[in-house]
Amino acid sequence: MTIGQIKGMVAGEEYDFLRTNPHLKNRIMFLTLGATKGGCWDRLYVIWQDMKARCEKSYATSYPRYGARGISICDDWHDFETFRGWAIANGYTDKLTIDRIDSDGNYEPSNCRWATYTEQAANKKPRIVNMKG
Repeated sequence: MTIGQIKGMVAGEEYDFLRTNPHLKNRIMFLTLGATKGGCWDRLYVIWQDMKARCEKSYATSYPRYGARGISICDDWHDFETFRGWAIANGYTDKLTIDRIDSDGNYEPSNCRWATYTEQAANKKPRIVNMKG
């Protein structure tokens, strides 16, 4: 999808599609309206938005694994600049992703770190598969 197509969708050309996909609509609005820093996409802002959606937006795909389980975001991190300050002070780079140390704990400074995708994958909660037969 091109930026021109996204802008057309936001302008109303694809209203029905966006109305039935509210999470996508929010993402498109974010991309179209900017959220840029220094002329490039600000990855940290996207991480922050996605973290909030996982915990607070019942329509988000990952909400059942986060918000529905009671995982929340500390009050201070509802402000992006506060979250950004913590991220930079704690080693954020574009090659890392936010990781909760205790996968049952909340998004808060004492339970979060910046990790590689490999490190984060090793910290996942094991899935229990019930096999009958």
